[in-house]
Amino acid sequence: LIILAVTGVRYHYLLSTEIAESHRLATTELRRVGDALLPALSALPVGDSEGAAIVLREALAGSAAVRSLQWTAGTQPAVEAASARPAPRAPDWFARWLDVGPLVQQFGQNTLSGQPGRLMVTLHAEPLVGQIWSTVVVQLRITALNIFTIFFLLTLLLRANARMLRRLAEATDAFRQGRLDTRMDVTGTLESRAMAATFNDMAGKVQSLVLSLRETQHLQSEQLHFTRQLIDALPLPVFVRDPKGAYLDVNRAWQRIFQPRADLGHPAPPSTFYPPELSPERSAQIAMAQDNEIRIRPANHHPPRDMAYYEAPFTTTSGELAGTIGTLVDVTERKRAQEALRAEKERAEVTLASIGDGVITTDLAGCIETINEAAQLMTGFNADQATGRQLDTVFRLYEDPASRNANAAAERDTVPGALQQATHELLIHRSGERYAIEYTASAIRKGDGMAVGCVLVFRDVTETRNLRHQISWHARHDALTGLYNRAALAERLTHAIFVARQKGLLLAVCML
Repeated sequence: LIILAVTGVRYHYLLSTEIAESHRLATTELRRVGDALLPALSALPVGDSEGAAIVLREALAGSAAVRSLQWTAGTQPAVEAASARPAPRAPDWFARWLDVGPLVQQFGQNTLSGQPGRLMVTLHAEPLVGQIWSTVVVQLRITALNIFTIFFLLTLLLRANARMLRRLAEATDAFRQGRLDTRMDVTGTLESRAMAATFNDMAGKVQSLVLSLRETQHLQSEQLHFTRQLIDALPLPVFVRDPKGAYLDVNRAWQRIFQPRADLGHPAPPSTFYPPELSPERSAQIAMAQDNEIRIRPANHHPPRDMAYYEAPFTTTSGELAGTIGTLVDVTERKRAQEALRAEKERAEVTLASIGDGVITTDLAGCIETINEAAQLMTGFNADQATGRQLDTVFRLYEDPASRNANAAAERDTVPGALQQATHELLIHRSGERYAIEYTASAIRKGDGMAVGCVLVFRDVTETRNLRHQISWHARHDALTGLYNRAALAERLTHAIFVARQKGLLLAVCML
């Protein structure tokens, strides 16, 4: 239908073009005949009908397309010459369908006597129709050849496509039956080769995908088996519960604790060895509580044990809740160790509180962690005020400007973590009162030698220092007059003699 429609449209425009071209050629022929006859006819005397007829007949003999010629000069009768109708070259139905009539054109020119002359030229329609018919016949032959060629090529293409589709169906059936190494031969037409290459590429990718899927399934099976063995090898008891609270599975550690030993060879129903403390209504509250420890009574008459309970939800690949995984951690030994550590800490605190020296402990950042009562009395800060503050804001020492630079240089030269001692220091009380103290600072280390803080021990030596100062004063002064005595004079004289000898100076002693 498309070919017929296209052919119809083509011939419609072809006929329109040919008719227009025929009219153009006929108009040219009319003008040529008119231009050729007018000079000869206008030169004849008016009334010379024989001469005009001769000229007209000669013109008819020279042009087979002219049907009739008619010459009228002034008021004289018209002279007319006509030719016989030529044999038609086109069928009558074609001529009737085209409906092309004789073409007529009139020319005018004055004769020698000045009277008007008119020449009417009429052409036959048959040559025009025949010419159009000849063109249509040639085009029909070309069109028939083209249509035959199209149908022939279309038949070849359909046969090739049929073969290609048959090969594709056979390869697809073989591939569907599980023969993943099925491939198509890259032969035939360009489309067949392209389709075979595409199928082979797709088959290769599908084969790789299927092999990868099989390998993934194998690895997943191995992973599940390994996960099961790993869970069974865990020392922690583990159970799995679905979203509705029904228990699904437990590992061997759980069975060893809660299942009677006589039933280990024949696992009991899950409901028989789950402690009531871990029911779905209570387990979530226990797991979310800060104190998540519960006391469990194992089977086989074992003593009760303290255990910490933990649970976490697990989901499917789509994110939907699939159940809960719960586990127990035995904290019995840890609680015993904590109790022993708590008792030891209480003894240490009582010991520190009972001694008379001040004791302060800090972390690595210098923040106070503990301070005993003696240290609180000498610094003016109680435990709540001192804990967490920097050491230098609580344990404040007095330094005069002259010794400040020397002390800074000495601190730079001190080995970190080494024992530091000081005997002549002044501690500033929170109220501003000053105490003469002696202190010792040392690093607190873990078992591997890493420092974790510092301990500072100091004592009040104000009275001792005052007593020592008084003894030193009485040793060099007279008790009655308060002046220097003989011992002070001997000390000063000995020093002066030593300085004079070192510098090469003279020394004079005056006695009054």
